[in-house]
Amino acid sequence: MFKIEKLKTIGLMLAMTLPLGLVACSGETQQSSRDSVEMDDQSMMNRRDADRNASMGMDEPSTIVNVVIDRPQFETLATAVSEAQLKSALEASGPYTLFAPTNDAFNALPSGVLQKLLKPENRGKLQMVLKFHVVRGYFPADKVMKTSRMLTLEGQSLSVDVRGNEVYIDGARVTQTNLDAKNGVVHQIDKVLLPTGFDVNSLN
Repeated sequence: MFKIEKLKTIGLMLAMTLPLGLVACSGETQQSSRDSVEMDDQSMMNRRDADRNASMGMDEPSTIVNVVIDRPQFETLATAVSEAQLKSALEASGPYTLFAPTNDAFNALPSGVLQKLLKPENRGKLQMVLKFHVVRGYFPADKVMKTSRMLTLEGQSLSVDVRGNEVYIDGARVTQTNLDAKNGVVHQIDKVLLPTGFDVNSLN
């Protein structure tokens, strides 16, 4: 009889303990599920932020070379930079200010000059012309307007002429300003600049 009563007591204790264990396990499972959902939500938010930053160009600001390559009006200039093998130099930390001729500006050169400049045997002269469009330093539009002359990477200086609201660089009109890059700034111009003494007739 004593053994039977003891077994009943043990059974009753087990019956009371089991639901508590199930409740505890259920609570842990629910908490784990909540944690998992929160982690998934955070991951989605992180991915969304990364995608937004990338779309806004916040991951890696463009260099002045990227500014040129990414804009269709500078397609000829991008080709010239590549043929002149100046891409790496213009991707350096700088900063640089680039006065960028448009496609129409290159097309306005005397017949055959552009084609000759792009030939491998004329690479040195092409480099000379392109470097004449680059100034060392960061010169946004308001700073350019306060300057009378700017020394280029080619070694000669560019004249700056302010006429009312318009700015001319060695006779070329600035048609768009302040295309910022991480290593400088680009200003669009409507004419290809040629250094003093550069003879287009010397091109083969």
